[in-house]
Amino acid sequence: MAQDQTLHRCFYALRFEEPTITYLSSMIAHLSAHGADVAWVREANLHLTLRFLGELSDVQLKRALAAPTEGLVGTFELAAQGLGAFPGLRNAKVIWAGVGAPTLEDRSRLEELQSHTEQWARASGVAAEHRRFRPHITLGRIRRPGDRLRELIDDITTRECQSPVSKIQSVVLLRSGMGGMYEEVGKWRIC
Repeated sequence: MAQDQTLHRCFYALRFEEPTITYLSSMIAHLSAHGADVAWVREANLHLTLRFLGELSDVQLKRALAAPTEGLVGTFELAAQGLGAFPGLRNAKVIWAGVGAPTLEDRSRLEELQSHTEQWARASGVAAEHRRFRPHITLGRIRRPGDRLRELIDDITTRECQSPVSKIQSVVLLRSGMGGMYEEVGKWRIC
């Protein structure tokens, strides 16, 4: 029997409505004007990762696509709130926008949905995640530090970020595709 050799770099994610994406895209345009050596995320790739799965075999991908499809948590709302960097502003590697929920119920539904995706990941044969879930939207990845990076970090510490609210109605399974674009390979309504 032939060994399964195809690998798919996948993750469960949330997509935002157009006004939120437009807001984040304009934030990226502003931040990129500093000229720091950053690989900025394309507008079409902006998302919130619920659970990174890594490299999946065909069999694991099939299991990941077998996630439950009914009555997960109900719709909820999210918005981009605040800017920051991982692992921190002093040694930034990733520039992000935070994610906030307008109500405690919205926050609770986000956390419950993230917990579901952790269960789905384990059912797919992916090891348990031990890091705490920190909801964020990656805006850019720093390639090299330099003088302009300090200007960018200074801007991040003082710039307000408050996007329009998005109604979240589904969770998607995304796969890294050709040219760095993400391909939607699965989608589940959450209400």
